[in-house]
Amino acid sequence: MTHSDSITLSLDLKASELVFPLENFIRYGFAKITGQHEAQIFTATYRPKTAVCPVCGVMKEARKVRAYSTSEVLLTPSGHRPRVLELTKAKYDCADCGGTFTPTPYFVVPRANISSSVKAAILLDFKVKMSMRDVARRYFVSPAFCWKILDQIPPKQRFRHLQKSSVLMNSKPLKMTTMVYADGLTHDILDILESRKHADLISYFLNFPRSERLKVKTIVMDMNASYPALLAIFPNAQLVIDGFHVIQQLSRAFNQLRVKEMKELKKLKGDNGKAYRKLSNTGDSCSSGTARSIIKTVSNSRFSGVNGGRRAEVIDALLSYSQKLQEAYMVYQNALDTFSNKQAEDFFEVIETLPESLPDAFKKSCRYLLKHKSAIRRGILSPYSNGPLGGKNNLCKLIKCIAFGFGRFDHLRKQILLQQILSKAN
Repeated sequence: MTHSDSITLSLDLKASELVFPLENFIRYGFAKITGQHEAQIFTATYRPKTAVCPVCGVMKEARKVRAYSTSEVLLTPSGHRPRVLELTKAKYDCADCGGTFTPTPYFVVPRANISSSVKAAILLDFKVKMSMRDVARRYFVSPAFCWKILDQIPPKQRFRHLQKSSVLMNSKPLKMTTMVYADGLTHDILDILESRKHADLISYFLNFPRSERLKVKTIVMDMNASYPALLAIFPNAQLVIDGFHVIQQLSRAFNQLRVKEMKELKKLKGDNGKAYRKLSNTGDSCSSGTARSIIKTVSNSRFSGVNGGRRAEVIDALLSYSQKLQEAYMVYQNALDTFSNKQAEDFFEVIETLPESLPDAFKKSCRYLLKHKSAIRRGILSPYSNGPLGGKNNLCKLIKCIAFGFGRFDHLRKQILLQQILSKAN
């Protein structure tokens, strides 16, 4: 291995006909491309044995050198110090077409001063949960240059294929108007839409061929009003409402009633707010878990009389303050038990036979589920779930949080999809 080849390998480059001087081929100083950062500056000459004229395409050896030009090329850093190649390139005359040209090595694009290895390293770092400013600082480039690399990725969906089994959909993963959909088997995000309005969803999915839309058999969703309209463009699909959203609807209704009853207890005379504080501090015990988890103990120093007792004792004491809360709790727990046991008919029987003494607001929230009865029944019996997609949503929010927001939705979408592709490749 020659002297020049060993230096080339140390710079993470392949054999590229670079010639380094035997002495003084490296120095420490400030380069124009790195600004205020002191860099390792390597000196080399590029004069290929065989040069191809880009105008006429003639390949010849031992061309006559007309002149030499020197430029700086930013390489991948060494630790926390940038590396710069001070490259002297030969300029040739073409005897066939009369033109002049300057060949460049493989690792740098003509008229560019940042090597392709730096661009590739930046692209691979998109899979790491880092802000674009931190990535730019690592490679001693500007954030605008990193965004430029991201802009080179094809931004649009090709609208060629849809999965046969199912499509998972979820609203508001990043902001109030966005929607994400994923493959039901692999749970990979297929695309992120900036708008989830009815007209925008119809316009987007109509870009897929009808033959692909006919393959979709199941659509797992939440209770967004725009999604049922998708059946018109997915004729063979069945809507399935994920169980998480069903339980969330019941839990929200119960908690709203609990807060309302707490405020009423706060107005009691002679109580001095004790019932309000107890229901406020330990109220989560009523709305969390199912009846099978009641055997867990609860230690609450503010709850006198049942301190350190079983959870069932705490719940009984809490519910004794309100008859309405006690009835709502029984409805809530019965619904959770039937849902977890996949007893669809028993679940809807609980919803349809609500006690008349319950508040109208609680009954209205519970009976809202009856509007999606068939989709919820499929969700109880179906193996598909939006749970993995919820985890993807958390990843999307984390990427957005680390980046301190994105100026363009397209940049956020590209970085999320690229992060998924690079992570899956490894």
